[in-house]
Amino acid sequence: MILWFGKKKKEEELKEAGAAMESPELSADELAAREAEAARKIAEQEEIERKVAEANKAWEERQAREAEAAAAEAKRLDEEVRKADEARAAAQARADDAEAARLAEEAERARKAKEEREAAQAKAAAELKLLEDRREAERMRAEREAAARAAMEA
Repeated sequence: MILWFGKKKKEEELKEAGAAMESPELSADELAAREAEAARKIAEQEEIERKVAEANKAWEERQAREAEAAAAEAKRLDEEVRKADEARAAAQARADDAEAARLAEEAERARKAKEEREAAQAKAAAELKLLEDRREAERMRAEREAAARAAMEA
């Protein structure tokens, strides 16, 4: 039993010694490679930051150009609206006479359409009355024939 515990204790001592052991020292080539890698990463990060700064500057310049273009377009549209308003005011005087004539023609067309509609309604009512009269006459004739047949049979 003692041997078994002694063996276990020896294994634990070896593990502790390995854990406590400092990392082995690096060779000059490995140190140079690590330093070169660190310098490369720093240069890469600086390049990324430079490109981001350039992209931000280009974006800001594009935004400024677009804002200027939008302002110019708004000014042009305002000028077009002003000219259209002036043309509309000038045409309004001429259009008033033309509008009055157009409205008179439209009123005349509406009056004629109303008369035609009323005439069509009157014609439809007359045809309906004629149809009802024919149905009534047919019903009366059928009743007379039925009464005459009943009288003959009786």
